[in-house]
Amino acid sequence: MMVPFNIALRYTFSQKSTNAIQIISGLCIGGMAIGTAALILILSVFNGFEDLLSGLIGTLNADIRITAAKGKFFDPTTIDSTVWSQYPTIKVRTKVLEESVMIDFDGSQSFAKMKAVDKHYPQVTGIEKALVDGSFDLLDSLGHPQAVIGIGLGNKVSARMDDEFTPLKVFAPKNEVPSSLESPFVELQSTIKGVFSIQQDPDNELIIVDLGFGQELLRLDNQISAIELKCDPNTDLSDLQQKLQSALGDKFVVKDRIAQDEAFLKLMNMEKWVSYSVLLLALILIAFNLVGCLWIIVLDKKKDIAILQSMGLTKSRVGHIFGWIGLLYAWLGFSIGWILAVLAYFVHKRFKLVRIPDSFIVDSYPIQLRFSDTIIVFLTISIIGILCSLPAIWRASNLSRYLRFD
Repeated sequence: MMVPFNIALRYTFSQKSTNAIQIISGLCIGGMAIGTAALILILSVFNGFEDLLSGLIGTLNADIRITAAKGKFFDPTTIDSTVWSQYPTIKVRTKVLEESVMIDFDGSQSFAKMKAVDKHYPQVTGIEKALVDGSFDLLDSLGHPQAVIGIGLGNKVSARMDDEFTPLKVFAPKNEVPSSLESPFVELQSTIKGVFSIQQDPDNELIIVDLGFGQELLRLDNQISAIELKCDPNTDLSDLQQKLQSALGDKFVVKDRIAQDEAFLKLMNMEKWVSYSVLLLALILIAFNLVGCLWIIVLDKKKDIAILQSMGLTKSRVGHIFGWIGLLYAWLGFSIGWILAVLAYFVHKRFKLVRIPDSFIVDSYPIQLRFSDTIIVFLTISIIGILCSLPAIWRASNLSRYLRFD
């Protein structure tokens, strides 16, 4: 094994017999380097977006969320209160009621997703950290309702904070069929106390109100959509989720923080690997140069091959020489590309080279380099190098061991 490798090493780094081979070899390695850098950087950008958006959406996600297996609402008293005491890692729990509503502010209307919560909600989620204006007070000192809305939703209806003369009107359809003289909607009013900014979807559609306000609007006495839990930071959420699911039975669905974002994470992962596949296809097209380069090297080394066979080197081991050359070219391209990618990564981190329009939550593309992606790209480049070597291996193995002189 070492003899073919040593010969391949010499052929790779020694001066080529003609400038044409030298140029083609350089182009092959350069193409592989650019492809490697592009693959690593595109994966790193998707890693950055995944971490950023997961963290932002996680601002509204509790450690554990419990919902009814059937229907939209349930009575929390149907859960045995002793369940919570069995798990000391559960620190805080909050009740949540969610439903689609319509809001109106000074004649400007929009559909919204109402999230009615109790006083423990800020302790369970990171909503207070997401506030860009006002405070998270859902009831004033006299017990009057106040609302916190997403910045995009506020812009839609031109909302103003603490405007006592222009209340925010919230509408929900009545559960019963109204008479011909009655309005088909229940209407309640609130003032706007705070504005938050997290991510596009919640920013454009979410309004947070007090739980009592939501239950009155929907005419649901003691009904909620979910119970959300805050756990000790060292808690194994996956293990706790399984235990709670077993304790609560099949009437409830228990999800940990990751499961709540499952659809989003799957979509991000799909986009990441689709982009990777597109770049990989481009790299494969570039790698066809390596096939031609190795074929030319085989023809250039015909005399050497004949001499090596005369000295006892088998045809298969002669083929291995050019297999190793293909791998060495691929690894050289990978090494150069990896260095370029790492340099680009740190330069972008420091100087924020590629910027995003001001309307986004960050001013430059997020990027996160992961060792696992480097391994994936290395294996990909190695496989391409081996596949590109196959024609040269076949050709070298079938050359005659006898030299003809004219």
